[in-house]
Amino acid sequence: MKKRNKKLFSALLLFTGFTLIGFSGCGEEPTLKDSPLYHNSWATLSYGFGSYHIVCGVETQYNFFDGDSVFNNKAYKKMYCYKDEQHSTRFYEGLIRENNSKIFIVPKDATTEYLLYDFSVTEGTSFEYADYRFPIESRNMYVKQVDYVNINGKNVKRIQFSLLPPYDYKIIDIWYEGVGSEQGFLYPFSDEFTAGGKKHLLCCTQNYTLVYQNSKFPNCYYDNNVETILFLQPQPNIGVSVYPNPVDSLINISLPEETILYIRLYDVSAGQVVYSNNNINTNSYTIDVSLLQKGFYALTVFLNSGIGGDFIIYKL
Repeated sequence: MKKRNKKLFSALLLFTGFTLIGFSGCGEEPTLKDSPLYHNSWATLSYGFGSYHIVCGVETQYNFFDGDSVFNNKAYKKMYCYKDEQHSTRFYEGLIRENNSKIFIVPKDATTEYLLYDFSVTEGTSFEYADYRFPIESRNMYVKQVDYVNINGKNVKRIQFSLLPPYDYKIIDIWYEGVGSEQGFLYPFSDEFTAGGKKHLLCCTQNYTLVYQNSKFPNCYYDNNVETILFLQPQPNIGVSVYPNPVDSLINISLPEETILYIRLYDVSAGQVVYSNNNINTNSYTIDVSLLQKGFYALTVFLNSGIGGDFIIYKL
């Protein structure tokens, strides 16, 4: 897997932007040159799921500011994005402004301003949120907890959201003031409004410095290559070790404290079982896949205890 570091953002940091940190003042509309949100960029990972729930459509989107604009007599920054590692083509995303701890967006091809963030919400309250991508829909979100966490040596406000009580046992999004949503700067509550895919904020830079990196992802860029897909692919937690992956000739399956009942190897693209053994009863097994075609395979491992799971294997 490719190693990424702060140099990844060198092309983006030529542009100026503004941060999500609130303004101090007496309610006056700030000018963009006074905004502390400067030289910012965000990297958001997006992916979907295909056959056998295999991760697909992996893309990293870089958002950044370039240029000013005025809409309805209010000052905005123009937001763009790159969708490839080479930053070959940029796409216009819309207009962004901040006022009194709130972030607003006028999406591309839209004539209406929408609330993107409200960092003034208080713990134990609820508010109605409308996703700018689905303006006819709105959801009542519950502010489960407001606290402060240390990010890059600074105390940053963190807001955790859930569904309304009594369904507030699951956190559905987390916002960091000065950074944005854990699901991507432009995608608060993405899991609630969009089905069939996932989004994660990977990295955020401010003032030429990497100030946030998602602890679940070691890199700031991922694409649709095999290594990335296998890294993102959820694996069953049943105590079974399957290696190597990707594989060239032999798949090793081991389970130290229990026996394996049966296994099946399924060719995802061909839609058929290419190997099976229904009577193993050992805690280790090897499958020779040297003659199989290159591609993705689903390995089903079923244990004597009655539990099992599907491991996605890539044949080189």
